[in-house]
Amino acid sequence: QLLFERGQLAKQADQVSETLAEEAEKEVIEDLENITNLISAQVISMENEIDASMLNAAYILKEMDRTGEVTLADLERLRDETGMTDFYIGDNNGVFTLSTEAAAQGLSLFDIWDGYRMLVTGESDYLPSSIKIKVETGEVFKFTAIPRANNKGVLQSALAATEIEQNLQSFFDQNFSLLNLYLVDNTNLVL
Repeated sequence: QLLFERGQLAKQADQVSETLAEEAEKEVIEDLENITNLISAQVISMENEIDASMLNAAYILKEMDRTGEVTLADLERLRDETGMTDFYIGDNNGVFTLSTEAAAQGLSLFDIWDGYRMLVTGESDYLPSSIKIKVETGEVFKFTAIPRANNKGVLQSALAATEIEQNLQSFFDQNFSLLNLYLVDNTNLVL
């Protein structure tokens, strides 16, 4: 009788243990999905705020460009005052004629993406980018492009992903027991 009862208790203990493990796994998966959704919403909100700041910075540059010849010193001062990483000024062919990124001089924005041509044809007056790899250096950036005043070409503001990384770091600081976070673009490229 004792052996039979022990066997029954062991079987029940295994069933309870299995049920608890399944429930714990479900709870962990649910918590992870909730954290991931929270992070995703935070990144979307942050990107929207960044886009607005970048657009405002580009408008300031547009006004400077409208009133006279912009120098590299002007671009560097504006970059520092607005918190942007880089500014670019391009002609009607999309070729960067002035930039705080030395490697960009002479590159064509239209070679990066032909859609930017819409800025000089009048089809668009604002083209924000998603978070992407910077062609010149391979770093992760966001870009915002607008037309120059008087249809003289294009203007672009750029912001390095360090701002986004610092924001994502807060999820590690809040001790969500995360080991890694990966930001993946719509082409499945890990940024």
